[in-house]
Order: sequence, then C-alpha cells, then structure tokens
Amino acid sequence: MSEELMVMGSRTVFHEVAEKWSTVTMKDGSLRIPCFVDAVIDFLVVFKALGSAFFTDMVKSDMKQNLEKIQASARKYSVETVREMVEAEVRDQVYMNSTSGTEALLWLKRTLQFILLLLHNIATQESQTPLNECALQAYRDTLKPCHNWVLQRMFDAGLLCVPTRQSFFEELGANEDVVRVGMQAFMEVAVNHLNPLVAFFNQERLEEVCSAPLKIPSRRDAAGTAIVC
Repeated sequence: MSEELMVMGSRTVFHEVAEKWSTVTMKDGSLRIPCFVDAVIDFLVVFKALGSAFFTDMVKSDMKQNLEKIQASARKYSVETVREMVEAEVRDQVYMNSTSGTEALLWLKRTLQFILLLLHNIATQESQTPLNECALQAYRDTLKPCHNWVLQRMFDAGLLCVPTRQSFFEELGANEDVVRVGMQAFMEVAVNHLNPLVAFFNQERLEEVCSAPLKIPSRRDAAGTAIVC
C-alpha cells in the first residue's frame, strides 16, 4: 500500500481530507476559490483505491483541468469566490465558453456529486453489494444524463472495472470500520460545502440536469446505528 494511503492509528486518508475540507471557507455565502481548489486537489488521492488506472486517471485529469480553468478565471477577474467569478463571466457573456471558469465549475460540481454519491452508496449499502453496482448507480443518478453517448459508454465500461469492496477497503486501510468512519466524516463536511454550490447553480439557472442536492445522514451507518467518530 502506498505511504499516502496508510492508516495511522485510527485515522485514514478520509480523515485527513475531511480536515482539509473543513478549512474551506465562505464569503457572503460563496466558496472561496483558493481553499476550495486545495481541498479538491487533496481529495484526488482517494482515486487510487478505485483501481482501473485508465478510468481514474481520465477523471482526475478532467478535474485538474477544470480546477486550472477556475483559477485562471479568478486571476483574470481578480475575484475570490465562485459567485464573484460566475457573475463576472455572466456579465462578459463568456460563461458558456468551454474555457470559462463557470463551465469548468459546473463540470467539477457534477463530478463531485457523482463521487460523493458513490462513497455514500459504498458506505450505506449492504456489504454484499458489488462496488461496481454502487458506482453505476451513482453515475446514473448524477453524471450520466450530462454525458453524450460516447462518454456514457466509456464511463459504463470504466465503472465495471472498479475493484471489489475488499480491495477498496484494503487499499484505504486495514480496518474497514475505521475507513467507513473516515468516509462518513469526509462526506458530511464535503456535502456542507457542495450543496450550497448546487443551490447556487440551480438558482442562477446554470444547471438543467444534475440539480439534486446530496443528502448524507449524519453519522449513521446503513442500519441507522449512530457512528461515533
């Protein structure tokens, strides 16, 4: 197992990423771009556990490109928050451009919705449920309606190649229970930042497909038993 994914005591990479996401701050109800970008970059390490290097590298590369576009737009307009960036691009009528920060943020939001729903499915569905079923369900409920036929085929094929549940948890830590607690901690803090972004895109009528907010039960496992972190 790589050093970056090793469990130290009762902590996993999810605990570390959750702490990073907890430092993401808001200004006037909008995410600050620098800390949001840093938090997403730190989260990318989790992709190692999803196997299929070709598929995960493709998704990571797309996320990194979107982050770079967001940063470039923030520098161009000298803005600090995602709302300020979107408002500036709407004002200049460039928000629909493929190189715009708004378009990049839209796709980054969708990808994060997919990943968080995937993690939620893994954490809450029966242990007998194959990981690829969790992944395909999350994809159908988020990204798939946004993709053209070619991308849908690529994602369907890539998600069929995700590892078994056992391999997934072994990659992230020796103790599945500890990994689950870390996943829950990360999901809670990430959703608290992502859902306002989902609401903002809905409010501005910039999202027509992937518009549902994520609902993550607080500190609960699949059986509804309280989890103490």
